[in-house]
Amino acid sequence: MSMNPPENELPADWAELIGYSATLRSRLAEVDPQLSPMTMPRLAASEEQLAKAEQRLGTQLDAQHRALLRHGNGWPLFFTYTDLLSTDELGAGPLWDKAQELLDLFFSEAPTPADFPARETLLPVAAGEDVTDVFALWTTGPQTRHGRPILWLAGEEVDRWPNMREWLLSINQYLNNDLAKLAR
Repeated sequence: MSMNPPENELPADWAELIGYSATLRSRLAEVDPQLSPMTMPRLAASEEQLAKAEQRLGTQLDAQHRALLRHGNGWPLFFTYTDLLSTDELGAGPLWDKAQELLDLFFSEAPTPADFPARETLLPVAAGEDVTDVFALWTTGPQTRHGRPILWLAGEEVDRWPNMREWLLSINQYLNNDLAKLAR
């Protein structure tokens, strides 16, 4: 039996949040296509794809992460040259391997604060081939609105959000800020 809450208990604005992200990416691509190439989310993940990812990972996906994937199964160049990992990339493939390397590097380079999540509790959700940024879900972190915290690591902790929905809202704000700077 699934431990995830029913879809109607999750934030209902995934399609709107993703649509707004796509609109912002489109506008950025018009202003500076080299810096911000136009990309779109992949088609929604099926229950079979979600189940295979969970089986490969050996755990259930965070409820908000799962809901996001049900609306867009990954997204190339989602943010700062990082890809939102698809169900096929969770637990396998070059982006997964790169994300794991970046997490290992993060934990090996400097002592982490005592209250920082343990390495084995971080699940990469976004990474890129040519950047040091990795976004990871803290699988045992405090739950807020059926979601767990997302951490942005790039040699150090850059930012942290209480859940996937708040992360996507923040990404949209970053994109909006970039658009405002480029439109000047």
